[in-house]
Amino acid sequence: MNDGFITIATYPEPLEANLMRSKLLSEDIECILLDENLISVQPFYSNAIGGIKLQVHEDDAQRAKEILEESNKPPLHIIYKNINHKTNKHTKLHCPECNSTEVYYERLSNSELVLCILLLGIPLLFLKGKYHCYNCGNKWEKEKL
Repeated sequence: MNDGFITIATYPEPLEANLMRSKLLSEDIECILLDENLISVQPFYSNAIGGIKLQVHEDDAQRAKEILEESNKPPLHIIYKNINHKTNKHTKLHCPECNSTEVYYERLSNSELVLCILLLGIPLLFLKGKYHCYNCGNKWEKEKL
């Protein structure tokens, strides 16, 4: 049926699968999505059939996996910089636990935002957020340098 195609990734939702397919097509890698229409019509079947399967030619599999790995890394613009006023040099924020510089600012979590909208009808965006480390998952209130 799919001669020469192998599955390199599976996705629970059509949106994410199509984004990754578009990324591979932009890199001139021929690919197909299996079970996309079924999951679009019946999303609850996703776990039963193993999700939407992204398939590429066997020859392009290694290059496609590398492209998908690169696409799943956090964007560099999320890593915030702070100006050290004593030296007037830019210093990156870092995690107090693991000393990683892969840190971003999270205003509200998705569940907190949904809860605010459901209970109050409006999101409370003026609430103070937290810093979050991509590396170890640590969250903290204030910047600790």
